[in-house]
Amino acid sequence: LLVNEFPYDSQVCTINIGPWSYTDQELHSTAGESIEAPKVDFGNSEWDFTRIIASERYSADNDTGFQFTEASFQLYVKRRPQFYVWVLLIPTFVITTICICGLFIPTNSLGDREEKVNLGLTTLLSSAVILQIVADSMPKASALPLLGNFILAEIFVVAVAVICTVLTLTLHHRANTRRWRPKKWMLKFLGMTASFRKISATFAPWVADFMASLRSLVAYIEDEDIDRLREIAWLKLFDRIDFLLLVVFLIGNCIVTIVVCQH
Repeated sequence: LLVNEFPYDSQVCTINIGPWSYTDQELHSTAGESIEAPKVDFGNSEWDFTRIIASERYSADNDTGFQFTEASFQLYVKRRPQFYVWVLLIPTFVITTICICGLFIPTNSLGDREEKVNLGLTTLLSSAVILQIVADSMPKASALPLLGNFILAEIFVVAVAVICTVLTLTLHHRANTRRWRPKKWMLKFLGMTASFRKISATFAPWVADFMASLRSLVAYIEDEDIDRLREIAWLKLFDRIDFLLLVVFLIGNCIVTIVVCQH
């Protein structure tokens, strides 16, 4: 079997029928006419007959030393992929899409990123189980079929998405704990330069004038305000990074699925 295109594969089955006990002079076998485009459904729930070629040929029996005629039939069958599409392909696509959305969308109104890595690992486990189902439902071959390659591609997409999520989580945590200030080119690239400067420039002078007699309290309030502004800036920055990654991975997931479905 050629299963490289599974579940969109086509197979050719050859059937030879002949009287091995009679010579061609005693019994002549005829194959009839070929059927190029069957008008009647000869298939079943899994296979469709697309072509039937009938032919006759002479064969020799080396043990008895006589010739006989055989009727040879070549059956061209094509697999019906609907079952595998609805049971394996579409669920894999949906699981991957939900995982991508869960990885790059905040889980609450405060923008916290919790349980994202666990979601990605669970999706990888689900994809591995689906891949095992595909492997069990087909003969063993030297190469994976088309559906298996699709599931591997989805696993790769989820794995890369999890890596990106881990990197953004690590950077966000370090930015808050080590009090990093967002770079100007980062804010400019994401369109946040104006709003960040406006808040930083207008709030500190107002506090300084209003609390001039309490310098220590002013310094404390300014420090707290700077920390809050920095956290908000990093939160907005990583929210936009998550949105960009969400769009990129969703487009990549759709491209992989379309390539497989159009095959």
